[in-house]
Amino acid sequence: MKSIKYKAPTRIDIAGGTVDIYPTSLILKDAVTVNMAIELFSEVKVTPRKDRKIIIRSKDLDQSVKLDQCDQLDKVNPDKFKKLELVIRALQWIKPTVGLEIETHLDTPLGSGLGSSSSLLVCLLHALREIPNDKPGIRLDSDIFLINLAAEIEAQALQVMTGKQDHAAPTYGGVHAYHWQPSYLEAENLVQSKDFPEIENRLILSYTGQSHFSGTTNLDMTVNFLYRKSATVRAMNKINAITQKSSQVLKLRQFNKLANILSQEWEFRKSLAKGVTTPKVEKIIKAAVNAGAKANKLTGAGGGGCLVTYADPRDRSKVIDALKSAGAQILPLKISKEGVRKIS
Repeated sequence: MKSIKYKAPTRIDIAGGTVDIYPTSLILKDAVTVNMAIELFSEVKVTPRKDRKIIIRSKDLDQSVKLDQCDQLDKVNPDKFKKLELVIRALQWIKPTVGLEIETHLDTPLGSGLGSSSSLLVCLLHALREIPNDKPGIRLDSDIFLINLAAEIEAQALQVMTGKQDHAAPTYGGVHAYHWQPSYLEAENLVQSKDFPEIENRLILSYTGQSHFSGTTNLDMTVNFLYRKSATVRAMNKINAITQKSSQVLKLRQFNKLANILSQEWEFRKSLAKGVTTPKVEKIIKAAVNAGAKANKLTGAGGGGCLVTYADPRDRSKVIDALKSAGAQILPLKISKEGVRKIS
């Protein structure tokens, strides 16, 4: 039987991460997140089988699951297969009625802060909606439904609340402002693809070498906000205001102002909860600043993962050398024009 293949980009958040987490996204006035999809991809290949076996394998994560019958899925404890937990939970939800062989691949390490696991889940759900399943009447053709579904499956796996920006970016691609509304989101395109190089030439993406776990950091931030801790409430409102400003800056093509946006967002983000930054991250940031970087912030919730750095084009090579010398690994940064797409 013919294989079904999908690929989806990951993302860099410019501003407004954590704002997308329920119920913060509803409590904040005009809550918005701005991010860009990038060409570091997740890929999924789903092949229907003539028998009813379920085989899941990930070469880059070095883990596999094999079941003799697809109706055995409900008996699998996904907690025992952490690296493939999201895949298993998605299959348990959609209940395929045929045997499947699933292969996954990530361009990024888990814990990168680029939303790679979320991108993979979006990929998988798009592929699985083409497979015979036991979910009659469910609107699997709705992007917003799949974004909400992916976020809820991920919350089950992490056992904490999750946001939706990591699922929206791989769905839509490009550079967007995501306006969070009850059971809905509005994706506002901010930058035309002809202007992508203007952003790419100013930003540098690097991996700090320190994996992060967004669930704990996001939980602390959200709990502090819901319990109305004054410092967190003030910082969250400031971040939302900065995010709204970043939306205007990008729409007006004022890309040189991104440095101030990133710097302000990072300063307020560090006050949301303990553990947003680390000594290793601060060492890398200091090296970049000393080489001429205008701004730095961790992607995602923080605590490790990837760092996005703003540098004037004339200082770019010096800043890259400084990041490398401080122990960071430089990653390619190219904005993805498209979101999730079928590749065969």
